[in-house]
Amino acid sequence: MMSGSAAWQEGATYSVGQTAGYEARTYRCIQAHTAQSRWNPKDALTLWIEISPGQEHALDGGTTADNTTTDDGGEIPVDDEQAGNATGTPEAAAQVSAGGEWTKGATYSVGDVVTYFGASYQCRQGHRVDAADWTPPNTPSLWLPVAGSVAPPPWAQGKTYAVDERCSYDGQNYTCRQGHTAHAANWTPPNTLDLWLPDQ
Repeated sequence: MMSGSAAWQEGATYSVGQTAGYEARTYRCIQAHTAQSRWNPKDALTLWIEISPGQEHALDGGTTADNTTTDDGGEIPVDDEQAGNATGTPEAAAQVSAGGEWTKGATYSVGDVVTYFGASYQCRQGHRVDAADWTPPNTPSLWLPVAGSVAPPPWAQGKTYAVDERCSYDGQNYTCRQGHTAHAANWTPPNTLDLWLPDQ
């Protein structure tokens, strides 16, 4: 564990960029949250990313040497060799042509563009996809939605939706949080937020 990183604690509130130690390893927070019992850095892969001693230049509290900013006002770390290519802005993302499908196990560099359930995303931070739930919608500190990419289809009663599948309803886009079949007309995304996550 890197010196200066406090041990992870259940109940503590962490901001983007803050570091914590857990089981002799050091992790950086990639989504602000208050820690619950099963949200330790080793298991909560959408909240924490393990960092190496070579990344010590990134300071707690979200400031980094190259000041790459996340959507919620925090900062995300970018490797020194990638800093020259990092844009971190929707306008820049819109200028990049969509690439291949997002794939578990792949390694992505800053600026890479992938598609996922019809939507395009640009990589904000170089990383390897080590877990199936590191999808672009689940890891906004790693992926930036590309402005103007293909809009998701409208929500439809009777359709079966898979986790991470996207739809639109009344001008708002949503990502499926739990696989289900939309059995009733009142199972619309705004009425079933345990099943759907609205885009921010």
